[in-house]
Amino acid sequence: RFFFFSSVRRLVTPLVRQGHHVDYYLALSTREEKAWRTDRYLRQLTWDSLFGPPASARPNNSHIRATVARQLELAGGRLRHFDLRERMVLSDDARLQAVRHVAQAEHPAEDVDLRFPVRSQGKGNVADANRNILRLFRALELLWRQMQSVEDAAGWSYDYTFFLRDDIWWRSDFNLSLLLQQSTKADAYVLSCDARAPPMLPSEQNDHAVLLRRVFADVYGEYYSALFSPSMRDCHVRLRDAPKVRGCNSEEMFKWALVKAGLLVREVGQALLPFQRSAHV
Repeated sequence: RFFFFSSVRRLVTPLVRQGHHVDYYLALSTREEKAWRTDRYLRQLTWDSLFGPPASARPNNSHIRATVARQLELAGGRLRHFDLRERMVLSDDARLQAVRHVAQAEHPAEDVDLRFPVRSQGKGNVADANRNILRLFRALELLWRQMQSVEDAAGWSYDYTFFLRDDIWWRSDFNLSLLLQQSTKADAYVLSCDARAPPMLPSEQNDHAVLLRRVFADVYGEYYSALFSPSMRDCHVRLRDAPKVRGCNSEEMFKWALVKAGLLVREVGQALLPFQRSAHV
């Protein structure tokens, strides 16, 4: 689902052209995990054409690494760290094992990942979706540590950190300078998703991409660890006319984290954050 060509063409290249220095940190896994949904198109996914045409065998790791490094260099960016592995392992995290142990004791007939970190109200593979959420944010936190090491060694810090999901497809060039000029100054910028059907709930925040001032970027960089905190576990909402309080979904947990951190968040349209989620089919 990784849209690398789109990011090189519509994100990195325009940023460099605008005079910004762009360092790129990337984490990918090659194993196919069970998804939240089981739509038929999910069985027809392939990879970004930048890595080669669809084939029965995926490109090897050396080719993937070389392609990423070469394309970023051609675009004027720099690949700072690339974590490429078969799978993001979760079983070695003592915090997660403790949560699973409690889940097994309290709900022995259930999958141990059914209720953490999200207690979903939707129809889908809830436990598998939770495992994917955990893998995503654990990989992101490992990248965050690598970024911190780069800053410590260099003796400086970035101005902004842009966190992106792998399935983001850019509709047009991203203009950071324009975003900062036309939007009221904020700590975080997210896509408003105000034209979505059905609309997002007031308790939700789009969590597929977030541009953060570096001084506040740890809110998302350390999001995986935050999932185990009492504050995050306390995330509950009551919808209008709903009979009772329920646990938060992933978008609500993201908004909860931003609010708890006291960040000033600006929601902007696709004219300023011109991306959407997509897939290679």
